[in-house]
Amino acid sequence: MATNPRPTSVPSDPASAALSALAHARRATLALVERLAAADVEAVHSPLLSPLAWDLGHVAAFEDLWLVHRHGGLPLLRPDLLDTYDALETPRAVRSETPHLGYADALEYLAEVRRRTESVTGRIGVGDGLRHEMVVRHELQHQETMLQALQLAQLPALRTGRPYPVPAAVQGHTGLEFVEVPGGPCTLGAGPDGFAYDNERPRHGANVPGFLIGRTPVTNATWLRFAEGGGYERREWWSDEGWSWKQDYDITRPEGWDGHGGARRITGPAALEPGWQVPRLR
Repeated sequence: MATNPRPTSVPSDPASAALSALAHARRATLALVERLAAADVEAVHSPLLSPLAWDLGHVAAFEDLWLVHRHGGLPLLRPDLLDTYDALETPRAVRSETPHLGYADALEYLAEVRRRTESVTGRIGVGDGLRHEMVVRHELQHQETMLQALQLAQLPALRTGRPYPVPAAVQGHTGLEFVEVPGGPCTLGAGPDGFAYDNERPRHGANVPGFLIGRTPVTNATWLRFAEGGGYERREWWSDEGWSWKQDYDITRPEGWDGHGGARRITGPAALEPGWQVPRLR
């Protein structure tokens, strides 16, 4: 659910286009927290996710490192925060216990780093543009993890009255109609030009065996039939690993179902639409 990294209208000048993309991403980031109390932004909503305030500070530190320091050649704005916001030095399990900026200070850090980025970009341009694109995509990734935290905490950040797209109902399909994809050689990975993450290169060949795949995602109606037919009680329908997971965490329904015939979306409660795809398992 991350925002598109490119605004609708992209300036032709590379530096202006890069700054426009950065601004577009930043507006979406701030929109996730603008209606929240500081306590909600600074709280730990899941042991698997960072506090939202940590995400904000990390986004700022990453931009300062790559665009202001390494691209622009300026000293870091807050060198004392380098380890705090290094994802490897400070893994998720300890981020809530590691001192980091609160909500207000993180917002100020974001704003000051952005002013430095704009100054550097205006002065020396973007070069090949790869660092700027990396920073935009990095911020979009953190929007996704922030959305996960908001969903888990059921915070009202996106209940703004604005229309958000929902997946269209799968007309005439249940998710159980399969097609056979024949095996054969396949080229994987990104080419040598343009932006890509390190795990997307080098491009290489592989031989993929044939497989079956559903034409569409499984629908709520199909999963409801599975659940009402004893799907969560019948051991023979589960792998050993799946059954152990279900038992350990008392799984009785998909994560997005509220257990009362409705569903929970990031924008708030919703009807359990039969034709929509079932959310991931709870």
